[in-house]
Amino acid sequence: MIPDLSSGAGYHEYRSYSEADISSYANLSGDHNPIHLDDKIAMEKGFKRRICHGMLVVSNISKILAVNFPGPGTIYLQQSIDFKSPAYPGEKLKYSLTVLGSDPVKRKYQIQTDVFHDDGEMVLTGEALVLVR
Repeated sequence: MIPDLSSGAGYHEYRSYSEADISSYANLSGDHNPIHLDDKIAMEKGFKRRICHGMLVVSNISKILAVNFPGPGTIYLQQSIDFKSPAYPGEKLKYSLTVLGSDPVKRKYQIQTDVFHDDGEMVLTGEALVLVR
């Protein structure tokens, strides 16, 4: 069953990433930038400690679109991303997706994709275009 995809409809969920998740992503992607893997180097670069890969954080948006909102059969067509602040291992993140507009005839939906820290500070913002089959 397809969820309500009228303009303004939304979905949210929470997710955190462990140090093991970050290491696994580094090995899978080949991105071994030390700011993701070494607290000391990350701090030398101005972070509180090692940070999550930005694309690891974004990958959960893909999961949400494919599994939860809109769900199975969704085809990811486009994604814009504006990174605002880093995400850290163990930190609880809120993923918030909101339908901005649609073309029901073509079954295409523009969806706002935002991720926030637990305190409300934005991690990233963007828009996705999806095709729902």
